[in-house]
Amino acid sequence: MARRATIAIVVSLAGAILAGHAEEKTHQLSCRGGKQVPTSQIQSQITAQLILASPHEVKIDLGNGNVSGSIISDNEVILRFRTNDFVGEFFRYSKILFLTYNSGQFAKLTCGPT
Repeated sequence: MARRATIAIVVSLAGAILAGHAEEKTHQLSCRGGKQVPTSQIQSQITAQLILASPHEVKIDLGNGNVSGSIISDNEVILRFRTNDFVGEFFRYSKILFLTYNSGQFAKLTCGPT
């Protein structure tokens, strides 16, 4: 009887550990869009890689190498993060990424699997 209880506990712990590792899976998304500029200027095109490395880590590559972002908030709908140059808002259901630059400009990108 004690042996069955021990096996059940070990199996439960193993399942919890595996589930925890599954949540830490890295998701990489390709994003395309543009920086919004005054109407008299041409929109600046942007291509980016958004890397959701774990529930606590986000990286973005705008063509100059990965930049780590510190997470401001994260829930089922939106992930907000900050870098030295901008604040990012990634809407999980629509896969839209907004980047609000310190200069006041912003970019809207649509993301999808790589």
